[in-house]
Amino acid sequence: MYDILKDIHSLTQIKEVVLKSISSIIEDSVCHYILESISLDEDIIEIDFGLGILSINASSDELEYKFVPSKRLEKKLLKAINTNTSPLVSNIEKKLNQKIINTYKELL
Repeated sequence: MYDILKDIHSLTQIKEVVLKSISSIIEDSVCHYILESISLDEDIIEIDFGLGILSINASSDELEYKFVPSKRLEKKLLKAINTNTSPLVSNIEKKLNQKIINTYKELL
């Protein structure tokens, strides 16, 4: 299993504690949206996470989930699969390359 919070921490230097706190707020918000929808007699709750829409069916004691990626995420996924290129690795390589160039310029 992949841990996206650890990866985001490594890439951005945002403390993992902060990311976990944000994640907790998101979880609390999802619970709130579910309760709000149930009070409005809505069985299906749709939540936009920015990466896509999470649909939750709360009509019974069990929850059913469906995730539909955003157009942007879907486009990136298809590009990564079709080109066999990781956008994450590409971005890291660009940043590393830029740091090397900047260091070289400082030495001159």
